[in-house]
Formats: sequence, structure tokens, C-alpha cells
Amino acid sequence: MAFQLYRGTSAQVAAYNGADGEVVYNTENKSLHVFDGVLAGGFELKNAEAMKAELLSGATEAYDTLKEIEDYINSNQGSVSTLLADMNTKAPKPSVPTPTGQALTWDGSAFQNADVGFTRQEVGGNVEFVFA
Repeated sequence: MAFQLYRGTSAQVAAYNGADGEVVYNTENKSLHVFDGVLAGGFELKNAEAMKAELLSGATEAYDTLKEIEDYINSNQGSVSTLLADMNTKAPKPSVPTPTGQALTWDGSAFQNADVGFTRQEVGGNVEFVFA
């Protein structure tokens, strides 16, 4: 027993307004279209090859954009450094209080509460906490 769907070219499927839940096969791009009874052309369910091609074309465009940004940064080092310096002065880092508190320590047989002190220091723009 064979099972066949309605089918047509891309133009035919695009012009067709199928019943709600109807499925039609596009003979040109080998995809299925699911209809809702309202939207002409239905909703296309692309085949794996079409999806792969679409993903790869998007990846190429993203790579091109990243390459353009890299080229701009490499050719405008002075401008980029100035921009980063300006950003640093316009968005200062918030002041972080030095935390203190209690921690659990293991004495070999049981956990014990212990006072723990921290010191906060900035090294090369990074914040480091040093335990006392």
C-alpha cells in the first residue's frame, strides 16, 4: 500500500491554502509544508540539506563580521586603546567591601567554626582575595 501526499512546485505550494493540519510535499526543494487553514504556503519544514546550507551561510556571515572587527582593531590600535580608556573612566568599578566571616574547618575528627579574615587587593585590574 502506497502513501502519497499532495505535492506541487514551490510556486504552486506558495499559492495554495491548505486545510488545518494538511501536509503538502514541495517537489522542487524536497520539503514539507504544514498548513493551518489561514496562511497561504503553510509553514515549511526544511529538509536536512537545506537546513545545513542555511546554517553554513549564516556562519560565513558571522565569520566575515568577526574578521572585519579584528581587522579594524588591528589597524586602529590607538583608537581602540583610547576607547577602552574612556570606557574605564565612564564606568568605574564599584567599591567592594572586604568580606569577613566564619568558615568551617576540619580538625581531623569534626568540623569546627573558625573566624576567617580576607584582604582584598587589585592586581592588574583583577580583584584578588587573600585569606588571612
